[in-house]
Amino acid sequence: MSDEDLKTKIEGWLKTQGYPLEMVVARTFRDAGFITSQSEYYADPETGKMREIDVVARAEHIVEHFTLRVTFVIECKLATKKPWILFISPNLSLRGMSAVNKRVASMIGDQFLRQISSNADIQGLEMFKVPDQPAYGVTDALRKEAGDGEQEGKAVAYMAASGVTHAALAQVRAADWATEHIDPVC
Repeated sequence: MSDEDLKTKIEGWLKTQGYPLEMVVARTFRDAGFITSQSEYYADPETGKMREIDVVARAEHIVEHFTLRVTFVIECKLATKKPWILFISPNLSLRGMSAVNKRVASMIGDQFLRQISSNADIQGLEMFKVPDQPAYGVTDALRKEAGDGEQEGKAVAYMAASGVTHAALAQVRAADWATEHIDPVC
């Protein structure tokens, strides 16, 4: 196989993977002023095993004598053969105070979000906007389920959502640990 054939084959393979999306997402966050890392490892809070998350993007601001950190934990997947289906319900919404204080946060962050959640200006911030009908579930379309013969294993959508959740919880636990073990600077 020639070098050119190998290059073409690799480029074709890359188009079927999530890596290009991961790179675009990381670059977009960097361009917006976030500090990003790719392929960051964390200890899974459920199993203790080391796992990888695609992109972690952080922004920090000093507010009075507190450091406010906003962290996005992102898993990038390309699903062309089995697109993902999001389930929504007209009876489910996340508005007002709930759009602010129903976030994964450290203990101090959770208290802070609860305190500011009744402020209409805070509720209107872009970072707290939620679709009118947020999804309550996700699955891979066209996936064989139990009872349809041989099951294909866990859905990619489920594994991605689970991985992001565990990575976010690992971030929260690290923040809570730091709060308990590091003397504040006054």
